[in-house]
Amino acid sequence: MPADRSIPLVIGPGTSIRFDRGDIKAIENVLGIGYRHFARTGIFGSLTATEAFLWRGMRAENEKGELVHAFPLHDAGKEQAGDLFMSFMQDGGDVSLIDTAILDALVLCGLFRRSTNTQKSEENQPKN
Repeated sequence: MPADRSIPLVIGPGTSIRFDRGDIKAIENVLGIGYRHFARTGIFGSLTATEAFLWRGMRAENEKGELVHAFPLHDAGKEQAGDLFMSFMQDGGDVSLIDTAILDALVLCGLFRRSTNTQKSEENQPKN
């Protein structure tokens, strides 16, 4: 898993965030919506969504230098991601850093693209 396919995000055990096909499917299952609705439904700002994105997206480097999931890929791992997020916020963390990293990782994995409309700068849209 090349590091150039991930976005730096250091808020705990993870050093970056990236999404693969299995991650997107798991997030869709948790949220009950498809990836095309991620930006449209206002899920950014949802504790459940942020927890799911961190759970499946946060990566840490293992002893071989490979990026691996930072949390176990079961419900206890999802709870750990939620606990990390709450601790980050309670310690005065800036949620916009997390939201930006998640959006950048969705662009990097190829599911979203940046808008070219100058009136909507930096807006992300799902690919058609």
